[in-house]
Amino acid sequence: MKAWSLRTKSTLLVVGLTTAGIFLASTLHHRFALRALKEEVRTRAAYVATELAFGITTRTELEDGVLLAAQIRSTLAARPTLRWIEVYATGPAGYSASPPVSKGAGRPSLNLPPRRSPPGRP
Repeated sequence: MKAWSLRTKSTLLVVGLTTAGIFLASTLHHRFALRALKEEVRTRAAYVATELAFGITTRTELEDGVLLAAQIRSTLAARPTLRWIEVYATGPAGYSASPPVSKGAGRPSLNLPPRRSPPGRP
């Protein structure tokens, strides 16, 4: 077997280092971009929750399904990127979910069935 020339060795070294550098840069970029996206989604969700909670001043307003549905519909209309909003109420047994309000073909309704998670997801 013939030994590799210096040119072949240096070419393979440059190709290997370049490939490793590109892979490392892509991995770091992916991690930073994913972290920034998660933070942005959390910030937007907190803002929407704060905005929704700011409109509810008494417990009777929270328990009034028609008023709550109207507030959620107006929030969904104002923010086209939202698909649904779920409201959870606390009680002696812990959290209980109200039926979700989602965008549909017609008017969203508070009487929709609960959303089911895909298999394998909580």
